[in-house]
Amino acid sequence: MLRLLALFLSLLSPVAYQEITAEVKETVRDERGGYLMVEEEDRFFLKKDDSSWRVELPKAEEWLAVLKEGNYLYLHASDAGWQAEEYNPQGKPVHSGTLIAEPLTLNCALYSEGLILVGGISAYRGEPFISGRGDRNGEDAIVLRFGADYQLEDFRIFGGYRDESFYRIIPGEDCFFAVGRKDPESGGDFGNGGKTADALFVAKLTADLELSDYLILGCDGDPLAFAFYKDFLYLALPDRLYKFDGELNIVLKRKFSKDYHAALMAAFNKCVFFGDGEILLVDILDFQTEPITSGCLSSDSEISIFSHSAYVGKLKYDLACLEDFLVFPEYRPEIPAKRSVWTLFGEAEYLEDAAEPSFDPQVHGEYLFEFRFKSPSDILFSVSRRISVPLRCNVSPGGIYPVGYRLQFSGYGELDGRGVLNNHVLDKEGSHRLVLWDNAHQATEIEFTVAAAQIFFSENPEVSWDCEAQAGEPFFLEIGLSGVGKRVLKAVVVNGEEVTNLLYNPETGILTVPLETDGVGVKHFHLEKLLYLEDGLLLNVPLSRLVNVNALSPSPSVAISQVSGLEYEAEVSSGEALRLLEVVASRGGEEFRKVFPLGTGNLNFELPSGTYDFEINLLYDPGNKKLETLP
Repeated sequence: MLRLLALFLSLLSPVAYQEITAEVKETVRDERGGYLMVEEEDRFFLKKDDSSWRVELPKAEEWLAVLKEGNYLYLHASDAGWQAEEYNPQGKPVHSGTLIAEPLTLNCALYSEGLILVGGISAYRGEPFISGRGDRNGEDAIVLRFGADYQLEDFRIFGGYRDESFYRIIPGEDCFFAVGRKDPESGGDFGNGGKTADALFVAKLTADLELSDYLILGCDGDPLAFAFYKDFLYLALPDRLYKFDGELNIVLKRKFSKDYHAALMAAFNKCVFFGDGEILLVDILDFQTEPITSGCLSSDSEISIFSHSAYVGKLKYDLACLEDFLVFPEYRPEIPAKRSVWTLFGEAEYLEDAAEPSFDPQVHGEYLFEFRFKSPSDILFSVSRRISVPLRCNVSPGGIYPVGYRLQFSGYGELDGRGVLNNHVLDKEGSHRLVLWDNAHQATEIEFTVAAAQIFFSENPEVSWDCEAQAGEPFFLEIGLSGVGKRVLKAVVVNGEEVTNLLYNPETGILTVPLETDGVGVKHFHLEKLLYLEDGLLLNVPLSRLVNVNALSPSPSVAISQVSGLEYEAEVSSGEALRLLEVVASRGGEEFRKVFPLGTGNLNFELPSGTYDFEINLLYDPGNKKLETLP
């Protein structure tokens, strides 16, 4: 059994992340759909992200922004009510006017088959709102729908005897979800309940804006993120995270030991919280948390999060998840590498790579690669990795090779003091000295012999591997695991195929994986991921390991038959592994050894005078460049 003691992993092992930033000169107040809203000298401007045009917007303390079928819609409060300013992608005004004269507190805008607004109403001044109030008191939650022509099409008011309002609204499947606040004793549409003065609630509204259901939470706080993703509803608060199903049942919740300032749902299936010098990543599946240190965040950082971008002060910010970025530390082009990087807002675009020194796959040594990407928020960044091209050479120190043998090697070659190219034919008998230089001009020297009497064979040019196995026979890799718990291990994906007949010892934490080689030589096994069951769900954890196994040939077998009195005939199988004849002369505890090419007719062994016992051995190479004696 082969044990790889270096291969230890945890089902809860951390993923690598990389903060990526770009400096900006402006104070960005909003960014969406290729539009930028910036503040300069206490004035608001809207411009295209390529700076091809710019227009000034009315400055307001209360404002909202939303995309309307590719146009930018800016809503702002004024003494005359809420105003609407619409601009097309060329910066031309499409509409400007009063949206609604009622003095509403609006907190969120959504465009979904019309403009949806939510917030609160406390000063009822005109119809149809006065009629819609009924016997409610205080501030009431309100949701409004406007058509493409900005005419009010519908609205709903919800409340009781005290204060209620909506914070945010998002689309669901043929419905809307909203989050708001209420007084615990307000009664009315949201009933009594809640532990604090501004108790939070989540509500489900029909496509016609009717209240379908609601759930009062036992906490307060400003919602940091509110999202409906893959059939579940998520609500992030400064000190906790909720997960609801489509019927507002709580599926998971987790309270944190500290407060965070901002949060968002990342494209790589994490809810990301931003705090003082720290980022907390919460897996949306099981709410497992992973804190990482931030070099960009501080206690006084101003964090702005938009639909497809984020800003930390004067830095445009993103976070790259490197879980799916796979580049092996050893150059193995036969195993496809994954150069996929996801950021907070989607998959980054791969641009190019560059290496220092300039990469040459035929020259062994270490290279520093930079893989260059562009994030969905247009931040250029690179991921650095060191990759080694392994040394390759098909001659070994002390070996004897036939005339006509072709050299195969990596690096810059020098044979007997003269430059030589790969695939050079050895056509001169005698001793030779091969020097191979790597990309850092470090030399490897090999001395060998060429003889006309040597039989033809080929030697494995690979010189390094992780472990050895017998070709065609099963062997086993042992992987040390932690964090398994009650999870059921199902399979390991190796070279794209599932290996299911696993053996796991919970006492030692060792997972045994049976494998088998096909043919002789160095074989590459890409351990891609481990599949396991948890709470009835089939999940996986990346292994991302490359194991190089040298499949050794069996020892040659010799069948000897007597032809005549002192004449014998030997038939050798697996003759490709044979390398040398070894003569051992011994007398009185002394041994003298000499090797000869296999095709030698007469063995000439010069020895001091005396009486010797002789032993003749056949030496073979099973494929690891270590000569063994044929039994």
